[in-house]
Amino acid sequence: MIVQKNLEEGKKIPPFIWWISAIIILVIVIIICIVIGNGKFFGKTNEINENDQIGKQNNTNDVIGPTGADTEDVWKDSSGANPPKLTEEMVPVKWNQALNSWVVTNSKDSEWFDYSKKKWANIMLRDGLKVDGVPDASKAYLSEMEGEKVLEEGSMFVWIPRYAYQIESRYHSNSVGVVNIDFMIGTTDISTKGRIVWNNKSGEKNWNIHPAFEYNGAVEGIWVAKFEASSVQGNMNMPEGDDTITKTLQIKPGKQSWRYISVGTAYTVCLNYRKELNSHLTKSTEWGAVAYLAESVYGKNDVIWTNPNSNYITGQAGTEYLQYSTIQTYNYDNQTYGVQASTTGNIYGIYDMAGGAWEETASYINNEKGKESLEIYAQSLKNAPNYAKDVYYANTQDTSKSNYIANKDKYGDAVWETSNLESNSEEKGDFAWHDNFIDFPCTDEPIIYRGGSCTELAGIYSVSKNLGDAKNEKYGFRVILAP
Repeated sequence: MIVQKNLEEGKKIPPFIWWISAIIILVIVIIICIVIGNGKFFGKTNEINENDQIGKQNNTNDVIGPTGADTEDVWKDSSGANPPKLTEEMVPVKWNQALNSWVVTNSKDSEWFDYSKKKWANIMLRDGLKVDGVPDASKAYLSEMEGEKVLEEGSMFVWIPRYAYQIESRYHSNSVGVVNIDFMIGTTDISTKGRIVWNNKSGEKNWNIHPAFEYNGAVEGIWVAKFEASSVQGNMNMPEGDDTITKTLQIKPGKQSWRYISVGTAYTVCLNYRKELNSHLTKSTEWGAVAYLAESVYGKNDVIWTNPNSNYITGQAGTEYLQYSTIQTYNYDNQTYGVQASTTGNIYGIYDMAGGAWEETASYINNEKGKESLEIYAQSLKNAPNYAKDVYYANTQDTSKSNYIANKDKYGDAVWETSNLESNSEEKGDFAWHDNFIDFPCTDEPIIYRGGSCTELAGIYSVSKNLGDAKNEKYGFRVILAP
């Protein structure tokens, strides 16, 4: 080294050499401090800045940024499912049977979720959330609310972890088959069971990474609205008052679902809901992701009861599996009837996926006769990026049956894989699992609707078509978050 050489020769060291050496040493010290101090120059601090975002707490993973963060401290169950991604507005909750209420918990709580026990992770947003003993839940730290009873729900969402699936039996049949699930490790192509080879195409016994977990890039899971959408302002029950983007979206039980809304307006409402979380109108493949998890050992694994409430009240169930048009229904937390309408058979699942309102999806068939309908009622959806919608092929005959057959290579949406309209002479009918209904889009009705309604054809595998207009009281929608 120059310094050493100068010393050996007894020469005076030039001043600029000392300065260069000092700067190099200082840079090294700073780097070491940053690494050890986790971004703090002189080490980690436990002080909370008053300007921190709502609910953010140091040294925990109770709350993370919307782009994701280290989740080593988050509870992970034996299923291997990706743990939920939380943001500052999300409040994890668990059900307390003794209190007959939700209570606030944290991301380290082993009772928050357990997919191996059919307990899917639930959260509430802070819109209208009221917690016992907490003056203002919209601004409170999570630690201030933890363990306290929820007095009024905020908008509720349920976590669907990224997974791969296999239709083991009854593929493309009207008889109920077996769906196997392998949860994926993060956004990798490796399952928790070590599976690395995928078919990724429609077919019996094929293993496919479910396409619902690609939204402008792979995501570790999606937050699905627990109930059909409603609005804070309530409904006017006519297109003139409800086909608007000016109302405030909410996801809560016991509310009249938001209907008389065109698919284009619903798409825009969902897109504007929580842009930072990639909020969007449910795609048909995302509907299928919920359906397959519900049909597996991690879900109810049985027929989901309908919501037959003729006033379109969210989170309701009747007294039997298939029931229509009644006001006398049970709330979602009723342990005898209400939970039967859940995708898990308990309160932790998703509701209104059979009955309630037919749900508009961000999915349509790309046919000639339907273009006018899209331009009138769904221009925003038509112009949406490909990752925000599912577009289906049209056969030259453009009939319901021929278009259904033209999309036999589609997978993950719980349509072709779980039904058999092909071998029947009818254009539509009860040809899906659990005797659900298929009427595939064609001609001037290009929009795909899912789930049936409180008055007809209810079932999680039911499919219908429409213009996408706002003139029908039977049509509602659901929002998805893909952080």
